[in-house]
Amino acid sequence: MRPLLPCLLALAGPAWAGVDAGLTSLTVPAPLELDRSLAYAVGLRNGGSTTSSTLVVDLHASADEVLGPGDIRLCRTQVAPLGPGAARTDTITCLWTTGIPGNHVIAEVFDAVAGVAGDDDPADNRRASGPVTPQPACAHDVQAVSLTVPPSLAPGASFTPSWSLRNHGDCDLVDLRSRLVLSADSTLDPGDTVLCDDVAAVPAAALVTRTPTCTVPAATPQVSWTVVLELDPDDALAEVDEGNNRALGATVVEVPKGPDLVVAAPTGTTSGEPGDAIDLSAQVRNDGSLSAAPTSLGVRLAPVGQAWEDGTALCTAGVPALLDGALTTVTVPGCAVPAGWPIGPARLLLRVDPFDGEAELDEANNELAVTFQVIEPPPTSGPDLEPHAVRAPTIVEVGRPFQVIYDLRNVGTTATPASTTTLALSDDDLLDGADVVVCTDGVEAFVIGQLARQIRGCVVPTGTPLGDRQLIVMADALRAIPELDETDNVVLVPLRVVAASGTNGGSGPGGSSGPGTDTSLVDTGDTGLVDTDDDRGDTDDLALPDLSRQGLGGLGCGCGTTGPSPAWVAVWSLVLLARRRRPTARPRAPAPRRG
Repeated sequence: MRPLLPCLLALAGPAWAGVDAGLTSLTVPAPLELDRSLAYAVGLRNGGSTTSSTLVVDLHASADEVLGPGDIRLCRTQVAPLGPGAARTDTITCLWTTGIPGNHVIAEVFDAVAGVAGDDDPADNRRASGPVTPQPACAHDVQAVSLTVPPSLAPGASFTPSWSLRNHGDCDLVDLRSRLVLSADSTLDPGDTVLCDDVAAVPAAALVTRTPTCTVPAATPQVSWTVVLELDPDDALAEVDEGNNRALGATVVEVPKGPDLVVAAPTGTTSGEPGDAIDLSAQVRNDGSLSAAPTSLGVRLAPVGQAWEDGTALCTAGVPALLDGALTTVTVPGCAVPAGWPIGPARLLLRVDPFDGEAELDEANNELAVTFQVIEPPPTSGPDLEPHAVRAPTIVEVGRPFQVIYDLRNVGTTATPASTTTLALSDDDLLDGADVVVCTDGVEAFVIGQLARQIRGCVVPTGTPLGDRQLIVMADALRAIPELDETDNVVLVPLRVVAASGTNGGSGPGGSSGPGTDTSLVDTGDTGLVDTDDDRGDTDDLALPDLSRQGLGGLGCGCGTTGPSPAWVAVWSLVLLARRRRPTARPRAPAPRRG
């Protein structure tokens, strides 16, 4: 394994524990003039994990790209240390005098403390330029010939000036820098605002026109200013005449005059079916500096991602004349979702001055988009299950079974397939994953108008939190049936969950006669439905047996904390049904007294 270590380290890249100062780039000035101090750009990087000391950069004149003993050093410059992983570009000023041979420049970097070239990775300590051509020094002279700027500018606005410059020198300039400055007077001061910079190639004896994009800072005071064009602002060129590098232009920075209408704060309908009316209001304000004439507010409906021009016109409303800074609320009548519009997300587009009758300072802020959902109309026929008349104990014990009786009716216009009713304990009125399911009820198919009484044995699972809860009875809890009305599937019954009063599922704390689950019942009522045995409110309806304590011929629940067995629940369901079908005994008339 040991021979693999150097290979793995090589694949992972160097991780120098010391300093690794290297060169990443070398830029030679053009033209490369002899006997003139020129600026060379040198890219430096420390690839090690330790901060370097002061670094030394040498520039050499060479006949090729390899530093040899016959090459001549042009200059030596000390530069600041580099931290671990740090990189920067330094400017090195160097002089190539007449008589020094060579057509390449080679840069070399090393640690000033070490005093010798090389460090942890000497391979990147040198960098050579491509071929260069040293030439006699040029007679430079650039002149700012003309400058044209707008007579007025707005704070924050962009504009395009135009200026001409001429190169009177005898050398081509490949990167002449110029800049436009906003000055309080005709002189340049350190605090003046630079509007833009420009770099251009200017051949010898050529006249060049430049048109860059400049921007007035938003915080610029609204006063008269002088715009100054300055060529070669860094004095990189030694010119024959330094006095012709500037040109002046006058401008006034001011806020432009005019209205500016903006739509804001929409309110109203955010969804609807095809054909539904849309209630819509919005604010329109004038953010401009002049009054706005009366106009209108238009509304269009467009697919997501499409513009005003692609939308369908819905409605318009009038907008009164607005003084500058004024605000009004506009209600748009007569809006409706077009018939046949595709179901799904769309956008309501509100545009003030939709026909561009008002010349505004900013035409781009006239429109506002509002998300709108086109929804599918509810079905006109289909099944619809509604639970009613839920009867349940007011108190249930953890681990003990209890009984729930509810009526279920299909109030729809077609039969329902088989479905599932879920009964769960909840802290709110929504059935979700945080609720505790106490039982589920598999419901058979229902014909139109069918009403059936469902009887379920449920149990509160061990670990259920104690306290007040809602018993949620939700028909078609799996949403397997597309119903006419999905909002009538739930009935809520308040109850309280308490700790178990005994360990035997068939008896209370004092034995078989002690109290178990509370037999007082909450009856949600039949809500206008006819009771299944036509005697709603009778003893058989309200005094239901407590399944946690009752037995049948010695058959007890025996369910402990696991809930009643299916056989046990089935037997009790038959008993309850038999009780409801058994005719009520009529009281006998008293026997006549005999004398």
